[in-house]
Amino acid sequence: MEENRNSHQAIKEALQQQDYRLAERLAKAQLEEDPWDAQVWASLGEALLHRGYGEAARKVFNRAWLLDPEAGWMQSVQSELGKRETGAERYDIELLLLTKPVRLSAAVIARNEEETIEKCIRSVSNVVDEIIVIDYGSTDRTLDIVRKLPRVKLVQAEWHGSYARVRNEVHAHATGDWIVWLEANEMLHPDDARPIREAACLFQRFNMPVALDLVLLQRKNGALLQSFARSRMYPLGRGLFYEGKVYEHLKHRAASGTQLPLIRRKIRVRLQSISSLMHEGEKAGIRLELLQGMLQEQPDHPMWLFRCGQELAVQGRWEEALNYAREADRIGKTLNEFPKRLELAILELRLLVELQRWEEAERAAMIALVSFPDYPDFSYYLSQIHMRMAEERYREAERSLNLAMQGFATYRGPDPADHDIADWRRRYMMAELALDGGELAAADDEYRKLLKVFPEWEELKRRREAIQLEKDALENMEPRGTRNG
Repeated sequence: MEENRNSHQAIKEALQQQDYRLAERLAKAQLEEDPWDAQVWASLGEALLHRGYGEAARKVFNRAWLLDPEAGWMQSVQSELGKRETGAERYDIELLLLTKPVRLSAAVIARNEEETIEKCIRSVSNVVDEIIVIDYGSTDRTLDIVRKLPRVKLVQAEWHGSYARVRNEVHAHATGDWIVWLEANEMLHPDDARPIREAACLFQRFNMPVALDLVLLQRKNGALLQSFARSRMYPLGRGLFYEGKVYEHLKHRAASGTQLPLIRRKIRVRLQSISSLMHEGEKAGIRLELLQGMLQEQPDHPMWLFRCGQELAVQGRWEEALNYAREADRIGKTLNEFPKRLELAILELRLLVELQRWEEAERAAMIALVSFPDYPDFSYYLSQIHMRMAEERYREAERSLNLAMQGFATYRGPDPADHDIADWRRRYMMAELALDGGELAAADDEYRKLLKVFPEWEELKRRREAIQLEKDALENMEPRGTRNG
């Protein structure tokens, strides 16, 4: 680790001093030892770019991006590459990028997937060396579709109430050096046929088995959202296996039987979720049924309580989900270690927001920020909560003002009411509420009416001037062609 830091620093200094030949030499030497270091690949790309080797730099930057899918620099790099000459061929760089071929298997778990299974399989049919579909009880046309597709090995398995068992059964049928898992409603991005094989070849050289997280692209309300699908790709025959009836997870066991830590890395290989109404309710029901079975066996296990809360939340059963989440939190606090504390805090907060229990949500967000001060989601949720609380208070204030005005019409008590409220204070308060709510036109209209009564009230004049400035600024920002005429 210390050697890597020293190498990174030496390369960085060479780039800062614009000694690009030295930076290239240092980066190449480091990559001979550690070809999985995205930062060094990016530094090598920068050196090559400055030396006029545009095409070699492009290939090197793509390798860096494969190893660092969250890199924020790639857009500016691509823009810069477009301005540069291709440059002479660099055979030494081609050799550095070269990897030894491996055999790659793709696997898909299927049950009643007739809507998407063909598209899923065809997305990898010319990419991998074999495709295994394991079906655990389809009653629709899934089996007929799979049998008609070329190069697909169909395995029909009995359902024993364990997803781990289904996945482990595939290992016995796969002949590849590596395996990649796709859900039946996913497809490999068409541009990632080369990177998926490149990643398998590259990590085959790693001295320990590595599980690779792939990018998952999903559409929501028209937007393309990116997350990571955990441990979708890994080497076979190196002690990796699945554990857990539901929410199964990959484990690493040595030949001696000793459990070993699992190394995980993110790579830029993209899976796309295929839009489908396919039996998602049925699948969620199976997961929830399995989880409730686990809870019968281990009623005080916070992990199963947490997972039940997640599944119920997906189904929109917010109150039930919150009860499970809170029970998981209560038991989790009694343990020295519970690995899902962060995710549990997020779940509880999301549920309180969905239920519009703003004060409880505010407390939950504040507590979470104490435990996880650097996690940005909690600050975002807190801002959302405060905004909703402000809206609630705005509506309460409006209701109170309306009640006050009704009271002036009906009150006949011995103590005189403050008629300034009816005459002008209510109007001033309505203007303030409108301004706080961003209703500039309504606020300006109320201030205008007040100035007819109090023509020398300077504060009101300043407020109207500020509103006009804000209106002018908004009009200047308005795109051309949006106005009538």
